[in-house]
Amino acid sequence: MKNNIKLNCILLIFLLFFLSCSKTYELKKEDTKSGSVKTTPKWYLSSKKEDGKWMYETATSISPDLELGQKKTILLAKAKLADRLNGVLQNKTTLSIVEIGKNNNLSISSESKDEIINIVTDTILENYLVERTEILRTKEGSYRIYIQIKFLKENIE
Repeated sequence: MKNNIKLNCILLIFLLFFLSCSKTYELKKEDTKSGSVKTTPKWYLSSKKEDGKWMYETATSISPDLELGQKKTILLAKAKLADRLNGVLQNKTTLSIVEIGKNNNLSISSESKDEIINIVTDTILENYLVERTEILRTKEGSYRIYIQIKFLKENIE
């Protein structure tokens, strides 16, 4: 009888320990006022870009699907980091002048366009780590995801 009580006590303690180790993530509601987000994480706004060993980048996105939103946010952060490493900025200006009409009754039409093109060359960003994540629920029921990734500087080719 005493062995049965001891066994039940041990099983109860093990069960309580096991249940206390399970993690849950409670989603905060996004706090907005006049269309602007007021609950942006402090680490997102004041994130360092690099230290002696790591390069960091942050991104945010909104999606009705949590998994897709996380993947999209990681992709945006990787694109920003790749742009910092291998981005090439080009400027293209076009000026067009056209004469319209007949003989002495001509008019001139002109148009100009200034384009800035940002090209990110192929960049290998394997072995990145997700440093921080915060997920908020919007009023519309979507997820706003904030992510910070980090990448070892020694892996830059």
